[in-house]
Amino acid sequence: MKIKFLTAFFGFILVIALGLYTTKEVEASSYSNFDIRTSSNLTAEHINAVMATYGKSDKLRRGNVGESIMSASNKYGINSALLASMLIYETGWGSSDAFLRKNNVGGLQCMPEAIDCSERWAKFSTMDASIHAKARLLSGKAYVGQGRTTLSLVVQKYAPSHENDVSKYVNTIGNFMVQYFGQNLVSDETVAQQQER
Repeated sequence: MKIKFLTAFFGFILVIALGLYTTKEVEASSYSNFDIRTSSNLTAEHINAVMATYGKSDKLRRGNVGESIMSASNKYGINSALLASMLIYETGWGSSDAFLRKNNVGGLQCMPEAIDCSERWAKFSTMDASIHAKARLLSGKAYVGQGRTTLSLVVQKYAPSHENDVSKYVNTIGNFMVQYFGQNLVSDETVAQQQER
C-alpha cells in the first residue's frame, strides 16, 4: 500500500515536472480543427508518467506505452498526444475488457495486424502492435488519404454518430490532450511556423 502511494505520488510529481501545466495550453474546444499530423514535443517518459499516475490497470501503468506511442507517431506521422489521449479514452485508462484481454487500444476491428478477428474487437499480439495498427489506420487512405486530418473529421468516421456522441468524444479527447500533454502538444517548430503566418 505504501509503495503504491509513493509510486503514484512521485509519478504525479514527475508529470508536473515535465511541464504538464504551462502557458502553451490551449482551450480544449479549439481542438476540433487540430491537425492530427502535427508533431509534438512529447517524450516517452512523459507519457509513461501520465499512465503510471492515472492508469487503472497494471498493464497500462507498467507497460512501455510511451515508447510504443512515440515509435508509432514517428513512423506514421500522427500526433503522439492524440494517440495517447485516444488510448486513454477508448480503454478507460486501461480498464476495458478489449484492452485487458485483447491488447486492443481503441475499438479496432479486424485489420492485418490482428491475430484474432472472431469477435467484433480484434485481438492483437501486443499492445505495441495495436498502437502501431491504430496509427497506421489514421495515417492511411481511410483517414488522412481522404482528407480527414482534423480531430473532428477523424472522430466523425472513427466513432460515428450512430454509435457515439461525436461532440463529446472530440471534447473529451481535446480535454485530455490539454490536461495531460498541454505543454508538449505541438513541437517548437510547429509553433514557430504558426507565428510566421
